[in-house]
Amino acid sequence: MDTTYTTLGMRASRNLELGGVVTVLRGSLGWQHAFGDVDPTSTARFETGDSFTVSNTPIDEDVALIEAGLDFQLDNGATIGIGYSGQFGSQAEENGVNAKMRVQF
Repeated sequence: MDTTYTTLGMRASRNLELGGVVTVLRGSLGWQHAFGDVDPTSTARFETGDSFTVSNTPIDEDVALIEAGLDFQLDNGATIGIGYSGQFGSQAEENGVNAKMRVQF
């Protein structure tokens, strides 16, 4: 059985100027609900052996989603950004930080 997700959320952003640099402040809040197989298992077999089953980490049925970041416009064609994203459930949580640089020419 497969897992299906339904996600609800909202996003917002605001342009500001920090130290003379055009900056975009962005964020989102959401909620995700999982339907179906939330206790995933995988069955495999090597060519010369018996089959075996591996249980994976259970998927939370309800998870809070959070994202926030800043994008700094260095000039008309270059942007640097930093962001955070997180998922928080009753059985597990996931946190991440990312940085990006975009150059257009």
